[in-house]
Amino acid sequence: MESRFLLLLTLLFTFTGAVLGAEQPAKNTKPADFSEAVIVKAISFLPSDLKTQLTILRKDITAAAKPETDKPDDRFGYASKEDEVARKAFAETFNGVRKAVDAGKSAADLKVELGRIARCVIAICQPYRTDKAAFDSDARPAFEQKLDSLCSTLKADFDKFQRVADPARFALDTSTKARGEAKKLSDGGKKAEEVPSAVFSLASNSLADVWQSLLTKPGADGTGDYIGNKSSKKLHRMTCRHLPVEKNQVRFATREEAVAAGYEPCKVCKP
Repeated sequence: MESRFLLLLTLLFTFTGAVLGAEQPAKNTKPADFSEAVIVKAISFLPSDLKTQLTILRKDITAAAKPETDKPDDRFGYASKEDEVARKAFAETFNGVRKAVDAGKSAADLKVELGRIARCVIAICQPYRTDKAAFDSDARPAFEQKLDSLCSTLKADFDKFQRVADPARFALDTSTKARGEAKKLSDGGKKAEEVPSAVFSLASNSLADVWQSLLTKPGADGTGDYIGNKSSKKLHRMTCRHLPVEKNQVRFATREEAVAAGYEPCKVCKP
């Protein structure tokens, strides 16, 4: 009787330990570093179907976003020791994934590539990774360590989805915004304290834009088709109440295409 009781007690402890051990990883949800924090937030900004797909793949995507070496300078991926390194790498990676998606590859098939895209985007959004002078700054290591230490507390709000049509242009515009944050850091003062959150928001929104642009067809999210007014040179969403008469309309697949053609976004529908 006593031996049976001890056996049952042993089994109970073993089962309890296994349950607690299985639950423990689930409780540890805080991101380990800035890169992971950006990936988590970017996924939360995606439409529900994509959010579900990438949440399942998040572990693999995060692993692929890590640097391929243990060098400190590679913590955020493509270190811009030479001007435009990160931007060129992003455009090449983006175009490669676009071709794969057009060929029928799914997000699961491209989880490693989506991680590499994340690495590129995060590098582009780093204030000190825009050119050689910024990269060689003595302030860079301390700032990037600060991003890691603050990563679980940084906040970002979703900014209106921007479809990426020209990856090289998108990378240039994004890195220009990052340089603006670098200027705040060099100027010091109160604005410098806001830079980590601004960089986090820029990276999270940019990554969400890139992933959504790659994994959804133009028009599938309701933002891929735009109508231009030939007379006023204004650009509208298809749902705008100020659409011109049909004979005066010109259709664009992307916002970038319309802006490049000289059309100015409508202030009402804000395409």
